[in-house]
Amino acid sequence: MTLPSKTRASGRASAGACAEAVVAAGRRAGKPLREIAADLYSREQVDADWEADSAMRSKLRRLLRRAGAGSGAGPDDCGSGSA
Repeated sequence: MTLPSKTRASGRASAGACAEAVVAAGRRAGKPLREIAADLYSREQVDADWEADSAMRSKLRRLLRRAGAGSGAGPDDCGSGSA
């Protein structure tokens, strides 16, 4: 079994790698950034915090850049709960 490059001792991908995987999957599916943010956070949080210069948008752009570099993690490596 090949583990993602960013793993925890449990063998599951780190929270950052999982977020990158969600962002990458959203971009491959053609989702707008706001919808990808709703997948990562909640619709209510996105509605409240989505502004041109918000920290949420900055974090999402950073995750998008990192996902483009390839983390090695996929959605199956992330498990089912928050990390």
